[in-house]
Amino acid sequence: MAIIEVVTPALTDDQQGAIHQLPNHVAAAASNRMPRAGEIHTAFEFPPDELTIESLRALSAEASRIAGAARLDYRDDDQAVRQLVDEANAG
Repeated sequence: MAIIEVVTPALTDDQQGAIHQLPNHVAAAASNRMPRAGEIHTAFEFPPDELTIESLRALSAEASRIAGAARLDYRDDDQAVRQLVDEANAG
């Protein structure tokens, strides 16, 4: 499993609820964190067979539609996953 974080500006309660309804959201208390002021990281868990450039781009697009702006972040050392995230962020 790969944990991908969607990084958005601060969200309203309605926006946060909509983000949490997106597929693969990790419904855990630790899945939302604010490492920097005005920025929220929301975790999404992808099984290996669902982690594709298309699924990442779809997640980013939906999060951007909801929050106005979003980017993806990946914190582990798997270079193949990091490359997918970087490619998804590039458009």
